Amino acid sequence: HETENLIRQHASNSRIERITKMTEEEKNYILENSDLVVIPSNYESFGIVAVEAMQKGCQIIASNVGGLTEVLQNAAVFFEAGNSIELAQRIRQSLNGETLRLKVDILEQGKKFDFQRMFKSFEIELY
Repeated sequence: HETENLIRQHASNSRIERITKMTEEEKNYILENSDLVVIPSNYESFGIVAVEAMQKGCQIIASNVGGLTEVLQNAAVFFEAGNSIELAQRIRQSLNGETLRLKVDILEQGKKFDFQRMFKSFEIELY
């Protein structure tokens, strides 16, 4: 509830939207039309949202926690997990074009995570 209250209080006329449930088609539409994807996790073992955002070529700001730093590498701008001031600075910088990553680099990193290939390798290992 704290996040919703902060959004209502400080961003009443902004384009910020918190989404919790959606179809696959809705998710793809949102990622394809987003200026920025923010992943402020305190813990991530893998980061499937990060992979999906990379595969759509999205600019990403993410907390510097385990799975996200490994998955995203140079395809994102990182901030110290839990540091809301640094997160706000990174968002402002990204929206002003100061910390943009090249779309080709983001897409290239996203290609490393081909879910179909990954699932097939699990099938092979299981049988």
